[in-house]
Amino acid sequence: MSKIALQMYTMRNHTKTFGDVVKTFTRLREIGYENLQYTVPDELNACALKNLTEDLGIKIISSAVPLERVPQSLGRIEELSGLFGFKYIGLHSIPYSFLDSPEKVKEYCGKMNDAGKLIKPLGLKFLYHSHAFEYYKSGHERVIDLMENYTDPDTVTLMPDTHWIQSGGMNPADYILKHAKRIDFLHFKDYAIARPADGEKIEFVKKLFAPVGEGNLDWPGILKAAKSIGAKYYIVEQDDCYGKDEFECVAKSYDFLKKAGADQ
Repeated sequence: MSKIALQMYTMRNHTKTFGDVVKTFTRLREIGYENLQYTVPDELNACALKNLTEDLGIKIISSAVPLERVPQSLGRIEELSGLFGFKYIGLHSIPYSFLDSPEKVKEYCGKMNDAGKLIKPLGLKFLYHSHAFEYYKSGHERVIDLMENYTDPDTVTLMPDTHWIQSGGMNPADYILKHAKRIDFLHFKDYAIARPADGEKIEFVKKLFAPVGEGNLDWPGILKAAKSIGAKYYIVEQDDCYGKDEFECVAKSYDFLKKAGADQ
């Protein structure tokens, strides 16, 4: 079974209609992707999507829902998880208003734990996808560390992103190893530096998203760490392709990971 997956946020401009979804899923399968992380829209016919994924040999490994919508979305969550067989629901980021103190972070984590009690009987867990801002120190501790301490490991798992770990000032491989017990899925995204514009101040040189293998991250070290903790999926994501073809970008990531032995 392949561990390489794709976060469909990367392809958001190619999934506006069900016809787009058919074309996009077909092209992604031709590239090699068997696993997709896809937030299934409420207006999309889930049975039609299920037929498509079965025909193509694609697996939906998780969907997502905003935390505040979990109680009223339980029926849809149960329908989708039963239909596609996934065991994880992604959550959106902690609101900035909860970053001001450890107590506020704890308050938000309590909301996550309460929602987790609702999905646990369905055999599901939450995936919390962190960005750079969760590495901000609230008091004397990083927000992401507070969240790990305050959330229930039975219902909340962390889904770190290699680009955002690096952007947050941490080493991705070291972070993965340190937090192994709370990680099931990983987002793989490279971290590149833009060529400075003539006359641009060095303090403002831009960081960029990049296909896996085309940036500056230590992929041998990251893959070694990911394999050692037994991560279930390595999920490619590229937030912005800067005008380049998204299919070409995700194909580069897939090819790099295959050649690097991600599935071995």
